[in-house]
Amino acid sequence: MPRSSLARWTLFRRAYALVSSRAFWVDAYHGLALVPIADAFNHTEEHHVHLETDWEVCRVCGALQACEHDEDEDRSSQMTTITHSFDMVMDRDVHRGDEVFNTYNVESQTGRVTETSGIGNVELLCRYGFVLEGNGADRIVFGEEEVQRFTNASGPAAAVQWSYDDNIVTNARVAFEDAGLVVEGTSSGLQMDAEGGITRALWTRLAQDVLLKKVGAQKMPVDSHSTVTSAAADVERVLVQGVSFAVVGLCERRIEEMGDGDDDEGDEVDDVSVVGVGFGARMVTLVGRYVRGERALLEAAVQLWKEFGKSVRSF
Repeated sequence: MPRSSLARWTLFRRAYALVSSRAFWVDAYHGLALVPIADAFNHTEEHHVHLETDWEVCRVCGALQACEHDEDEDRSSQMTTITHSFDMVMDRDVHRGDEVFNTYNVESQTGRVTETSGIGNVELLCRYGFVLEGNGADRIVFGEEEVQRFTNASGPAAAVQWSYDDNIVTNARVAFEDAGLVVEGTSSGLQMDAEGGITRALWTRLAQDVLLKKVGAQKMPVDSHSTVTSAAADVERVLVQGVSFAVVGLCERRIEEMGDGDDDEGDEVDDVSVVGVGFGARMVTLVGRYVRGERALLEAAVQLWKEFGKSVRSF
């Protein structure tokens, strides 16, 4: 690439980074745009203010009320000159001398603050170029193939399959939910939250594997109701313990794939070309910080799930 072209590309990347990390969803007409002053506020989970806008405007001229582009003739005849605004709204009190924080947790198609638990460090890093220490909105996302490789390595299916009652599976899942280890969340993906809780989708995948390989080898005795009840409780115990240690194994495998984790926290690189748009060596440092945070989350989850698995003896 000629030097002049490289210089233009470098300037473009810097301009793109500056704009994309400071832009807001304004409305259906303007889309993603810069809003002076609004971009001066930093983001945090416990924010003081948020931005509000009237999203539903004319997509042709940006009018807030009825205009000549409306298909409804009655509405177009009621055109007004109401001023469209973009408002910074207070959510809680701010004490004198405190920094006022905004939230970047807004819907991309309405400009409204979402009701989700926040923005994880992956999105913050990619979109805004920073991470939050101890971000409660962080998620560990396990890929479909990653989970499949783990379950494949856990052994073959049992030779004898047992026809289990759905109530057993429900009772086992409720045990996890009561302990806060299976969470509804806003996502149905194969994920773990910052507290070590997993989505129902991930629990179901691991439970199916346990049922196939652990419980499948057991036969349900049918000589008496009390015996059946006792056997069902045994199966629930096996299922709860099996899923617990499956989560431990899945986390430990991810930690192993991340390497030894002994890199110096202050290490940086000077080659800007190895990182994303406009962030240079600082981005590499932030990526390293995120990886260390993910490792800490995984290590804490391993201990949490081990303890729960061990407690199943009294379940």
